[in-house]
This record gives sequence, C-alpha cells and structure tokens, in this order.
Amino acid sequence: MSSRYTRARALVFAQVSPQARRPGLSPVNHLFMLTVLFAVGVQICQTEPLLAVPYSAWFRAADQVVGVVFCADLSLRIWAAGELERFRGVSGRVRYLLRPRVLMDLLAVLPYVTAPWLGFLDANDLAFLRLFTAVEILLNARLGHLSAALRAMRHAVMSRRDELLIGLVLALAVMVGAAVCLYLVEGSAQPSAFGSIPRALWWALQTLTTVGYGDAVPQTVLGKVFAGVFALTGIGIVAIPTGILAAAFSEAFSAERSVPRSASRIPGARSTDEAGDPAPREKP
Repeated sequence: MSSRYTRARALVFAQVSPQARRPGLSPVNHLFMLTVLFAVGVQICQTEPLLAVPYSAWFRAADQVVGVVFCADLSLRIWAAGELERFRGVSGRVRYLLRPRVLMDLLAVLPYVTAPWLGFLDANDLAFLRLFTAVEILLNARLGHLSAALRAMRHAVMSRRDELLIGLVLALAVMVGAAVCLYLVEGSAQPSAFGSIPRALWWALQTLTTVGYGDAVPQTVLGKVFAGVFALTGIGIVAIPTGILAAAFSEAFSAERSVPRSASRIPGARSTDEAGDPAPREKP
C-alpha cells in the first residue's frame, strides 16, 4: 500500500470520524449534519400536498442532492474505517458494515440507490434514520461543555438501567392487569372497546399514561371503580422512571462539576484515543 494512499485515508478518517479529531467537528461532519437536517425538513414538507405538488421539481432536485451527499459520506466512512486495525481487509469491512449504526445508514441510503429501478421507496422515506448517526457524531465529538453534558446524560441512563427495566416491567404488569379487569367487567357491555383483552389494552395504555383520549370509557359502576384505581396507579407508575432519571442526572452532573477538567468527569467513563479505542490507563 503506497504512502500516498495511506495519507489520503488517514486524512479522510480525520474528517469523517469525530473520535479522530481534537475538540470540535470537522467540515465534513458539519456538512453531513446540515444535510441530515435538510433531508428531514424536505421529508416533512413533502407530506403537505400544498407544497409537494407545485414544488415537486424542487423536491426531486433536493432528493438527488441529499442522495449524493449521503452515498458519498457512507462510502468515505466505509473506506476510512480501514484506519482501525479491526476493520481492515474484507472481513474487517464486513464487520464494520454489520455495526448497528452503519446498518441504519445503509437503510437510509437504500431508497436513493433503488428508487430509479424499483420505485417502491421514496428517496426520503428513511432519511430520519440518519438522525441517529448525527446524534452519535455529537456524542463522540469533543465539544466542551456540550459533550460533557451529553456524556453525563448517557451515563445517568446507563447507570440506572436496571431500575428503569424494573419500572417498565411493573408498568406492563399493571397495564395487562387493568386490561384483564376491564375485559371481565365491561366486555359484555362494550364489546367494541372491551370485548377482548387486546382491545382493552388500548384503554389501559391511555389510562396508565394519563393520556385518556376518551374513545373508550367504562359505563358500569364496577368498571368506573376499577378505572379510577388504575388511573391513580398510573400516576405513580409514570413518576417512577421520572424520579429515577432525575436522581441519576443530578448525581452525574454533580460529579461532572466536582472533578477537575483534566480528569474523567463521569464515574466509570472511559476516554478514547484518536482511533476511537479506549485509551490505555497509565500505571501509577
């Protein structure tokens, strides 16, 4: 492999990978994120017939521009991934393509590639998937206080994942219990709304999340009693993850402010080197 090829790949890697840069985003990262926002905006506008019909030619041109940028960005990322040892060679590139974020990027690019031949996917149908890549770039980029806040939020969620899972299981259990009770009590009176447990689950979801659309309302006295109990229970269940996350965010942000800037601010956080791998710890 020539030195010119190696230097070119290293230069591209520094532009497309936020882990390989010093604080801030590269011009390529800025262009990519602006393109993602533009593509999402185009997709939103295209759902309005008053805009989609008279400006269809402009939308087609925008789709083509976005498609070229997306395809070029993904191609450069796949090629530059060879800078990392684990992604070199054919097997390494396959390993890189099987990463969840890259798979989402491939799905987002797919409509732009297949639309001229297949036509069953609009060019912007999956553009929203690239928002995940934009968020990952922000998470991995070194943007000072913004990156510190994002790391604190990510650590807060991960550190409380067991408690959040328990809250989710509890909410599902109560929701199913509410659906069963209303099915038994209201099923004969309102078969269209409570005639089966799956139908009653829609009411239970509305009630426990305190949304209450009003399209399914108990009519019997016992049904109203159960509905009141489950409505009050739903308030407490919704408050469980809110309290857990609030406490976790408070702890993470307190740790962020208390540790010097030169040290790792988040308990258990790992620093990364320019290759995106965990940096080796210094021996005492």
